[in-house]
Amino acid sequence: MGRPVKWSRDLHSIRERAALARTETWGRVDIEQLFGVGRATAQTLMKAIGEVQPVGGAHFVERGSLLSFLDAMIAAPDFDQAFRARVREADAPPSPKPLRIALPADLRSIVLRDLPAHISLSPGRLEITADSAVA
Repeated sequence: MGRPVKWSRDLHSIRERAALARTETWGRVDIEQLFGVGRATAQTLMKAIGEVQPVGGAHFVERGSLLSFLDAMIAAPDFDQAFRARVREADAPPSPKPLRIALPADLRSIVLRDLPAHISLSPGRLEITADSAVA
């Protein structure tokens, strides 16, 4: 038997806060704050919630998936058993895929001298000058 899940007694209030929140996609930090848990527990929760989407090196879950998960946990006759089964049966979150950009052939070999006069580069610095500022 594992440790008791501390946030299980707050399922109804967690669900209400999630339903009323403006957040549509929930990241790990959002899950930490919603459930009052740490990093590792939030990652486990996201795995149990399911339908984890990798975006730019981070993982997110949709509000609909979160609410479905909370509804299932509230309706479960034995919370601990239902939660542990979801964690055990959940797929691993997908690995983030590298962003691939098709670059035209004429841009693949640009060197410093090919940059426009208003763009200058030096180690640790990029400077772009213009006649006017855009607000």
